[in-house]
Amino acid sequence: MTFIIDDTGLPCTAAGLGGVFVPEELTILEVCQDPNDLTIVYIIATIRGVYAYTPTLNVSWGGTSIVVDSTYIPSYKGEGVTSFPIDNKCETNTVTLAYNIGSVIPDFKTTESITLDLTFNGSSEFIDENSIIASTFQSSNPSSSHLFIKGLTPKPYKVYFDSISGKLKVQFLGMGDKPCICSIDCAVPTEDDFNISICKDEIQEVSISKSSIVGDPAEATITFVDSVGNESAIGLQLVNEVIPLGVQVFKDVDNLFARVNFHYTTINGKKLDGNKLMYQIVRYEGSQNNAKIWKDWSAQPTNGFIDSKLKAGKTYGYSVRFKGEFDEISNSSPWTEVVI
Repeated sequence: MTFIIDDTGLPCTAAGLGGVFVPEELTILEVCQDPNDLTIVYIIATIRGVYAYTPTLNVSWGGTSIVVDSTYIPSYKGEGVTSFPIDNKCETNTVTLAYNIGSVIPDFKTTESITLDLTFNGSSEFIDENSIIASTFQSSNPSSSHLFIKGLTPKPYKVYFDSISGKLKVQFLGMGDKPCICSIDCAVPTEDDFNISICKDEIQEVSISKSSIVGDPAEATITFVDSVGNESAIGLQLVNEVIPLGVQVFKDVDNLFARVNFHYTTINGKKLDGNKLMYQIVRYEGSQNNAKIWKDWSAQPTNGFIDSKLKAGKTYGYSVRFKGEFDEISNSSPWTEVVI
Protein backbone atom coordinates (compact mmCIF):
# COMPACT_ATOMS: atom_id res chain seq x y z
CA MET A 1 0.00 0.00 0.00
CA THR A 2 1.28 3.44 -0.88
CA PHE A 3 0.66 6.51 1.24
CA ILE A 4 0.51 9.86 -0.46
CA ILE A 5 0.88 13.00 1.67
CA ASP A 6 -0.42 16.24 0.25
CA ASP A 7 2.18 18.74 1.49
CA THR A 8 0.80 21.74 -0.36
CA GLY A 9 -0.33 23.08 3.00
CA LEU A 10 3.11 22.38 4.46
CA PRO A 11 5.56 24.49 2.48
CA CYS A 12 8.33 23.88 5.03
CA THR A 13 8.27 20.11 4.75
CA ALA A 14 10.04 17.85 2.34
CA ALA A 15 7.75 16.05 -0.06
CA GLY A 16 7.10 12.40 0.52
CA LEU A 17 6.49 10.17 3.46
CA GLY A 18 6.77 11.75 6.86
CA GLY A 19 7.67 15.25 5.70
CA VAL A 20 10.61 16.83 7.55
CA PHE A 21 10.25 20.24 9.15
CA VAL A 22 12.99 22.82 9.16
CA PRO A 23 14.68 23.09 12.57
CA GLU A 24 13.16 25.53 15.04
CA GLU A 25 15.38 28.19 16.55
CA LEU A 26 14.84 31.21 18.78
CA THR A 27 17.62 33.78 19.27
CA ILE A 28 17.52 36.93 21.40
CA LEU A 29 19.47 39.54 19.45
CA GLU A 30 19.16 42.52 21.73
CA VAL A 31 17.55 43.70 24.95
CA CYS A 32 17.10 47.37 25.78
CA GLN A 33 15.14 49.72 27.96
CA ASP A 34 12.84 52.34 26.55
CA PRO A 35 14.86 55.58 26.57
CA ASN A 36 11.85 57.47 27.89
CA ASP A 37 10.51 54.92 30.39
CA LEU A 38 12.95 52.77 32.36
CA THR A 39 10.21 50.30 33.36
CA ILE A 40 9.74 49.13 29.77
CA VAL A 41 12.13 46.52 28.42
CA TYR A 42 11.97 45.43 24.81
CA ILE A 43 13.43 42.37 23.17
CA ILE A 44 14.46 41.95 19.56
CA ALA A 45 14.57 38.28 18.60
CA THR A 46 14.53 36.01 15.56
CA ILE A 47 12.29 32.95 15.34
CA ARG A 48 12.69 30.17 12.81
CA GLY A 49 10.05 27.48 12.45
CA VAL A 50 6.76 26.49 10.90
CA TYR A 51 4.38 26.92 13.79
CA ALA A 52 2.17 29.63 15.17
CA TYR A 53 3.98 30.96 18.23
CA THR A 54 2.92 32.54 21.51
CA PRO A 55 5.77 33.79 23.74
CA THR A 56 6.23 33.26 27.45
CA LEU A 57 8.76 35.45 29.26
CA ASN A 58 10.19 34.53 32.63
CA VAL A 59 12.27 37.14 34.46
CA SER A 60 14.69 36.31 37.29
CA TRP A 61 16.59 38.60 39.65
CA GLY A 62 18.04 38.28 43.15
CA GLY A 63 16.64 34.79 43.73
CA THR A 64 13.14 35.73 42.54
CA SER A 65 11.54 34.50 39.33
CA ILE A 66 8.20 35.47 37.77
CA VAL A 67 6.34 35.20 34.46
CA VAL A 68 5.63 38.69 33.09
CA ASP A 69 3.35 37.88 30.14
CA SER A 70 0.59 40.07 31.60
CA THR A 71 2.79 43.15 31.18
CA TYR A 72 3.14 42.75 27.41
CA ILE A 73 2.74 45.96 25.40
CA PRO A 74 1.14 45.32 21.98
CA SER A 75 2.39 47.21 18.92
CA TYR A 76 5.26 48.81 20.83
CA LYS A 77 6.18 52.00 18.96
CA GLY A 78 4.39 50.64 15.92
CA GLU A 79 7.00 47.90 15.53
CA GLY A 80 6.07 45.38 18.20
CA VAL A 81 3.91 42.35 17.64
CA THR A 82 0.25 43.30 17.87
CA SER A 83 -1.27 39.98 18.93
CA PHE A 84 -0.55 36.28 19.36
CA PRO A 85 -0.06 33.68 18.10
CA ILE A 86 2.49 34.75 15.51
CA ASP A 87 2.02 32.88 12.25
CA ASN A 88 5.63 32.39 11.26
CA LYS A 89 4.70 31.23 7.76
CA CYS A 90 7.69 28.91 7.53
CA GLU A 91 10.13 31.81 7.58
CA THR A 92 12.79 33.26 9.83
CA ASN A 93 11.26 36.40 11.25
CA THR A 94 12.57 39.18 13.45
CA VAL A 95 10.11 40.32 16.10
CA THR A 96 10.00 43.06 18.72
CA LEU A 97 8.42 42.27 22.08
CA ALA A 98 7.97 44.89 24.80
CA TYR A 99 7.08 44.30 28.44
CA ASN A 100 6.55 46.62 31.39
CA ILE A 101 8.92 44.57 33.51
CA GLY A 102 9.72 47.43 35.86
CA SER A 103 6.11 47.50 37.07
CA VAL A 104 6.48 44.08 38.72
CA ILE A 105 10.03 44.33 40.11
CA PRO A 106 10.44 46.37 43.30
CA ASP A 107 13.25 48.95 43.18
CA PHE A 108 13.71 48.23 39.49
CA LYS A 109 15.80 51.32 38.86
CA THR A 110 18.51 50.07 41.22
CA THR A 111 18.35 46.41 40.12
CA GLU A 112 21.70 45.74 38.47
CA SER A 113 20.73 42.86 36.20
CA ILE A 114 17.89 40.56 35.23
CA THR A 115 17.81 37.24 33.42
CA LEU A 116 15.26 36.87 30.63
CA ASP A 117 14.11 33.38 29.66
CA LEU A 118 11.99 33.61 26.53
CA THR A 119 10.07 30.61 25.19
CA PHE A 120 8.07 30.49 21.98
CA ASN A 121 5.26 27.99 22.43
CA GLY A 122 4.46 26.59 18.99
CA SER A 123 1.03 25.47 17.91
CA SER A 124 0.25 23.44 14.81
CA GLU A 125 -3.33 24.66 14.49
CA PHE A 126 -2.50 26.89 11.53
CA ILE A 127 -0.30 24.39 9.73
CA ASP A 128 -2.93 22.17 8.23
CA GLU A 129 -6.63 21.59 8.68
CA ASN A 130 -5.93 17.87 8.78
CA SER A 131 -6.01 17.02 12.47
CA ILE A 132 -3.73 13.99 11.99
CA ILE A 133 -1.00 16.11 10.44
CA ALA A 134 -1.50 18.85 13.01
CA SER A 135 -1.19 16.37 15.86
CA THR A 136 1.79 14.53 14.35
CA PHE A 137 4.06 17.51 13.99
CA GLN A 138 4.62 19.15 17.39
CA SER A 139 6.75 22.17 18.18
CA SER A 140 9.84 21.84 20.35
CA ASN A 141 8.91 25.20 21.91
CA PRO A 142 12.28 26.83 21.28
CA SER A 143 13.75 29.04 24.00
CA SER A 144 16.53 31.57 24.48
CA SER A 145 18.06 33.09 27.61
CA HIS A 146 19.72 36.48 28.05
CA LEU A 147 21.45 38.14 31.02
CA PHE A 148 20.54 41.81 30.78
CA ILE A 149 23.00 44.10 32.55
CA LYS A 150 20.35 46.69 33.05
CA GLY A 151 20.71 50.18 31.76
CA LEU A 152 23.86 52.09 31.06
CA THR A 153 24.97 52.76 34.59
CA PRO A 154 28.69 51.97 34.85
CA LYS A 155 30.66 50.38 37.62
CA PRO A 156 34.08 51.80 38.50
CA TYR A 157 37.09 49.62 38.02
CA LYS A 158 39.64 51.98 39.56
CA VAL A 159 39.46 54.71 42.20
CA TYR A 160 42.48 56.74 43.27
CA PHE A 161 43.36 60.05 44.87
CA ASP A 162 45.39 62.53 42.83
CA SER A 163 47.49 64.41 45.37
CA ILE A 164 48.57 67.01 42.81
CA SER A 165 45.07 68.17 41.94
CA GLY A 166 43.59 67.19 45.29
CA LYS A 167 40.84 65.26 43.57
CA LEU A 168 39.44 61.77 43.82
CA LYS A 169 39.54 60.12 40.39
CA VAL A 170 37.02 57.48 39.41
CA GLN A 171 37.64 55.51 36.22
CA PHE A 172 35.22 53.42 34.21
CA LEU A 173 35.81 51.00 31.38
CA GLY A 174 33.33 50.68 28.53
CA MET A 175 31.39 47.43 28.60
CA GLY A 176 29.54 45.41 25.99
CA ASP A 177 30.45 43.93 22.64
CA LYS A 178 28.42 46.43 20.66
CA PRO A 179 26.42 49.54 21.43
CA CYS A 180 22.80 48.94 22.27
CA ILE A 181 20.41 50.77 19.97
CA CYS A 182 19.09 52.64 22.99
CA SER A 183 22.52 53.64 24.26
CA ILE A 184 23.90 57.13 24.53
CA ASP A 185 26.56 58.29 22.14
CA CYS A 186 30.21 57.97 23.01
CA ALA A 187 31.57 61.30 24.21
CA VAL A 188 34.48 62.49 26.30
CA PRO A 189 33.11 64.10 29.48
CA THR A 190 34.47 67.34 30.82
CA GLU A 191 36.01 67.26 34.27
CA ASP A 192 33.62 67.26 37.22
CA ASP A 193 30.46 67.29 35.13
CA PHE A 194 29.78 63.62 35.99
CA ASN A 195 28.84 62.70 32.42
CA ILE A 196 30.02 59.20 31.65
CA SER A 197 29.49 57.28 28.44
CA ILE A 198 29.69 53.56 27.86
CA CYS A 199 32.00 52.80 24.96
CA LYS A 200 33.69 49.49 24.35
CA ASP A 201 37.33 49.37 25.47
CA GLU A 202 37.37 53.09 26.22
CA ILE A 203 38.32 54.49 29.63
CA GLN A 204 36.19 57.31 31.01
CA GLU A 205 37.20 59.32 34.06
CA VAL A 206 35.44 61.75 36.35
CA SER A 207 36.94 63.58 39.28
CA ILE A 208 35.54 64.76 42.57
CA SER A 209 36.95 67.88 44.13
CA LYS A 210 38.42 67.50 47.59
CA SER A 211 36.26 70.39 48.76
CA SER A 212 33.17 68.36 47.85
CA ILE A 213 34.02 65.76 50.50
CA VAL A 214 33.68 67.44 53.86
CA GLY A 215 34.54 66.09 57.30
CA ASP A 216 32.38 63.48 59.03
CA PRO A 217 30.92 61.12 58.13
CA ALA A 218 33.89 59.50 56.43
CA GLU A 219 31.74 57.42 54.09
CA ALA A 220 30.91 58.87 50.70
CA THR A 221 28.25 57.42 48.44
CA ILE A 222 28.54 58.26 44.76
CA THR A 223 25.27 57.65 42.94
CA PHE A 224 25.17 57.36 39.16
CA VAL A 225 21.99 57.94 37.19
CA ASP A 226 21.97 57.09 33.51
CA SER A 227 19.96 58.76 30.76
CA VAL A 228 17.12 56.29 31.25
CA GLY A 229 16.94 56.69 35.03
CA ASN A 230 18.68 53.56 36.29
CA GLU A 231 20.72 54.10 39.43
CA SER A 232 23.80 52.48 40.90
CA ALA A 233 26.02 53.55 43.75
CA ILE A 234 29.46 52.92 45.15
CA GLY A 235 30.32 53.39 48.80
CA LEU A 236 33.77 54.67 49.68
CA GLN A 237 35.57 55.43 52.93
CA LEU A 238 37.30 58.74 52.37
CA VAL A 239 39.43 60.58 54.91
CA ASN A 240 40.26 63.69 52.89
CA GLU A 241 38.88 66.17 55.40
CA VAL A 242 38.58 63.91 58.43
CA ILE A 243 40.13 65.06 61.71
CA PRO A 244 41.18 62.04 63.79
CA LEU A 245 40.47 61.80 67.48
CA GLY A 246 43.48 62.88 69.54
CA VAL A 247 45.91 60.18 70.67
CA GLN A 248 45.92 58.92 74.24
CA VAL A 249 49.13 59.30 76.24
CA PHE A 250 49.71 57.56 79.57
CA LYS A 251 52.88 58.83 81.26
CA ASP A 252 55.09 57.21 83.83
CA VAL A 253 57.03 60.10 85.36
CA ASP A 254 59.06 57.92 87.69
CA ASN A 255 60.40 55.75 84.89
CA LEU A 256 60.46 58.49 82.24
CA PHE A 257 58.37 56.80 79.57
CA ALA A 258 54.92 57.16 78.05
CA ARG A 259 52.52 54.81 76.32
CA VAL A 260 51.02 56.35 73.19
CA ASN A 261 47.85 54.93 71.70
CA PHE A 262 45.35 55.99 69.05
CA HIS A 263 41.97 54.83 67.74
CA TYR A 264 40.55 54.68 64.23
CA THR A 265 37.98 57.28 65.17
CA THR A 266 37.24 60.82 64.02
CA ILE A 267 37.12 63.77 66.38
CA ASN A 268 33.32 63.58 66.19
CA GLY A 269 33.25 59.94 67.25
CA LYS A 270 32.82 58.36 63.80
CA LYS A 271 34.53 54.98 63.69
CA LEU A 272 36.70 54.20 60.67
CA ASP A 273 37.61 50.87 59.12
CA GLY A 274 41.24 50.44 60.17
CA ASN A 275 41.70 47.63 57.66
CA LYS A 276 41.61 50.27 54.92
CA LEU A 277 43.90 52.80 56.60
CA MET A 278 47.54 53.52 57.35
CA TYR A 279 48.65 55.71 60.23
CA GLN A 280 51.48 58.14 60.91
CA ILE A 281 52.37 59.61 64.33
CA VAL A 282 54.19 62.91 64.73
CA ARG A 283 55.95 63.92 67.97
CA TYR A 284 57.54 67.06 69.32
CA GLU A 285 59.62 68.02 72.31
CA GLY A 286 59.31 71.49 73.75
CA SER A 287 57.15 73.14 71.08
CA GLN A 288 55.23 72.29 67.91
CA ASN A 289 57.99 73.92 65.89
CA ASN A 290 60.11 70.88 66.74
CA ALA A 291 57.58 68.37 65.38
CA LYS A 292 59.05 65.35 63.60
CA ILE A 293 57.71 62.07 62.28
CA TRP A 294 57.96 59.54 65.10
CA LYS A 295 56.19 56.54 63.53
CA ASP A 296 55.99 56.70 59.74
CA TRP A 297 53.21 55.29 57.56
CA SER A 298 52.25 51.78 58.55
CA ALA A 299 49.25 49.48 58.42
CA GLN A 300 50.67 47.13 61.03
CA PRO A 301 48.11 46.53 63.81
CA THR A 302 49.25 47.92 67.14
CA ASN A 303 48.13 48.19 70.74
CA GLY A 304 50.19 51.32 71.20
CA PHE A 305 53.79 52.47 71.33
CA ILE A 306 56.25 53.11 74.15
CA ASP A 307 58.18 56.40 74.09
CA SER A 308 61.17 55.86 76.35
CA LYS A 309 63.25 58.83 75.22
CA LEU A 310 61.75 61.37 77.59
CA LYS A 311 63.38 63.97 79.81
CA ALA A 312 62.12 65.18 83.16
CA GLY A 313 60.49 68.60 83.05
CA LYS A 314 60.02 68.57 79.30
CA THR A 315 56.75 68.92 77.36
CA TYR A 316 55.90 66.40 74.64
CA GLY A 317 53.15 66.44 72.06
CA TYR A 318 51.71 63.69 69.85
CA SER A 319 49.42 63.75 66.83
CA VAL A 320 48.16 61.12 64.36
CA ARG A 321 46.85 61.24 60.82
CA PHE A 322 45.51 58.59 58.47
CA LYS A 323 46.05 57.62 54.85
CA GLY A 324 43.08 56.07 53.03
CA GLU A 325 42.97 53.20 50.54
CA PHE A 326 43.15 55.69 47.66
CA ASP A 327 46.20 57.46 49.15
CA GLU A 328 44.19 60.42 50.36
CA ILE A 329 45.50 61.85 53.64
CA SER A 330 43.44 63.12 56.55
CA ASN A 331 44.08 66.18 58.64
CA SER A 332 46.22 65.76 61.74
CA SER A 333 44.56 65.15 65.06
CA PRO A 334 44.74 67.85 67.74
CA TRP A 335 47.97 67.71 69.71
CA THR A 336 47.94 65.68 72.92
CA GLU A 337 50.47 67.21 75.29
CA VAL A 338 52.09 65.79 78.43
CA VAL A 339 54.64 67.22 80.83
CA ILE A 340 57.09 64.76 82.30
